Amino acid sequence: MNFLPIVTRELRVVSRKPWIYWVRSIFGLAGIIVALMIFYEGSAWRTARGMEMLWGLSVITMLLALLSGCLLTADCISSEKREDTLGFLFLTNLKGYDVVTGKIAIHAVTTACGLLAVFPVFFLPILAGGVTWAETLRVLLGIGVSFLFALSLGVWISTRSCDARNAVLATLTVIVLVVALPLLWLAVLDEF
Repeated sequence: MNFLPIVTRELRVVSRKPWIYWVRSIFGLAGIIVALMIFYEGSAWRTARGMEMLWGLSVITMLLALLSGCLLTADCISSEKREDTLGFLFLTNLKGYDVVTGKIAIHAVTTACGLLAVFPVFFLPILAGGVTWAETLRVLLGIGVSFLFALSLGVWISTRSCDARNAVLATLTVIVLVVALPLLWLAVLDEF
């Protein structure tokens, strides 16, 4: 638990930024908009509301989780390198894994606030019908795992990079390849 000094230091810095409130608001608003579109009386999805609502919510939340997770951590360690403050962290009794765990933890806390704001909206498809609790919990687990993958990928690329722009572009490229290539492969398989 040596990473706690890094987490408390970063939380003090990040908690004062006004964009944290915007992240929470955008996550919650996206979920509410999808739910209202499904419940709208003239919707084409009116017959099987629950499954389509769960699918729409999961796609939007998955994209938000992947993008926000990788974009927030893409420059966390490389910025310490550029500012020459990474060496100060290693002058303490912190190990390398403590620094990485602390960086992942602080960025997970800030973005998880947005994800937690949208999770209650995921239980509306159960009320609409056609969806079980188990399906909803599996979707939420998948979103959580992909969020942690995006955070880890961003930190890994940040350790390999020194420039902020290159780190962000590399992280976005890898996320797009990891998400889009399997979907493209499934589309090709369906055609043939």
